[in-house]
Amino acid sequence: MKMLQYAAAGTAVVALVGAAQTAAVPFVEPAFTFCEDAEYNSLCEYYQEIDATEAIYNTGNELARDCFYINGKLQKNCVWDIQPKCALVAFDKPVQSFSAAGQALPGHFYEPILANTATSGGNGLYGLTPIDGQIRLGVTAVMDAFDGTVNGLASNSPHGEVGEVTIKVFYNGGSMIRGLSIDEPDDYYVFRFQSGADALRVAFPVPSGVESVDVVCCNDTGTVEVCYDVDFYKIRGLRPGQPYCLTVVGGLNYDCEKTDTLLGWFDKNCNLIFSNGLDDDGGLGVYSNLCIFADGDGDIRFAISGTGDENFNGLADATEKDFFDFLDLLNTFQIGDHPYSFLPGASTKDDETAEFVNRYPRLVWDGIFRNQNLGINTPTPFGPLTTGEAPEAFFQHGVCGEYVIKVRHGEHVEPEGNGGNGGNGGNGDVLTGPARADLNGDGVVNAQDLAVLLSFWGMSAQ
Repeated sequence: MKMLQYAAAGTAVVALVGAAQTAAVPFVEPAFTFCEDAEYNSLCEYYQEIDATEAIYNTGNELARDCFYINGKLQKNCVWDIQPKCALVAFDKPVQSFSAAGQALPGHFYEPILANTATSGGNGLYGLTPIDGQIRLGVTAVMDAFDGTVNGLASNSPHGEVGEVTIKVFYNGGSMIRGLSIDEPDDYYVFRFQSGADALRVAFPVPSGVESVDVVCCNDTGTVEVCYDVDFYKIRGLRPGQPYCLTVVGGLNYDCEKTDTLLGWFDKNCNLIFSNGLDDDGGLGVYSNLCIFADGDGDIRFAISGTGDENFNGLADATEKDFFDFLDLLNTFQIGDHPYSFLPGASTKDDETAEFVNRYPRLVWDGIFRNQNLGINTPTPFGPLTTGEAPEAFFQHGVCGEYVIKVRHGEHVEPEGNGGNGGNGGNGDVLTGPARADLNGDGVVNAQDLAVLLSFWGMSAQ
């Protein structure tokens, strides 16, 4: 093995010639930990950048960039749930019931209906006058509210609606109606239809001085948790052309078991380097261990996802085609609507990504594609869906949990045999030689890489 060094402008650069080995670098235990930033690094183009030289600045140890940790998390994301068809009924205070003969029925009372969204249309009741300092309200499904009983039934059968609704309450002074605005409510109540025969009656107090109340039933607040997060990173400031190993050494999922990770090595064009750029279980147990090279700029681009997601898009490889076929069909039938697409890691909890999350039409949850121009209905591939069954939930890679990645200079790689994953598509602890190193990170090993290598020594290929 030969190692050549060339110093220019006070900066030392190192290159390799020969087998996959490195010059002797004193071993250093990890002394610095980088943490994943806010969860907006789920696409290769929006990677989180880590500058390995910061480990030097923060520790005062020149060798700290040769061994450090990255802490992160494959987080739970939330996508939109079904939108139940809810209705509101406002009641007067109870009055005595009478028989057909006009005689009072002891212990029998009924509540006169003041307003009903099932018959008036819309999703809100506006300008309700408090009675005895209260608003008496019924919350149920549209099919249950037509007769005003609010008992969870429609034609003596369960109304069938499931999912979450949020009742927003606005207190008005004078003739103002705020329920039609985008104001934040003064109060709100969250209610979930669970059994398909649920209904709620509530009497809530109204603060003094309130002249009228607006009540709005919002059926678009329910969410479903999914695990389809992918985290992309670019580490810069490493030793150019040198081997490094990325080893998951810790992290538990929500069941307190090891997070079942998958690591992938990417070039600067966001292409997965398939020659040796994938590892599933090459570490301890289900942890991953990926041994690769920094490019000619001292950069490594990689991603971490859940097992079974070798495309690093948040979906299970075995079934993702079915999901994309579903989106194509939906876009074909939903003429005039915005195109439905998929963005890994997008969550309704993240303001910056919420606009990319699909909110499927209620007909899709009912198992129907509708051609709006022709008025034709076609069954969806899934059939009817219920609460918690957002399409993404069927195709997620399904891994949520924390991870700790140890980044270390390749000299400290142990021989294969301490858990290398062999035939499962990963490289375990095996390093490929520099002849296969893509030094400029363009996904191709060619004369350009040789030029980069020679430039380390102040030479050219001429």
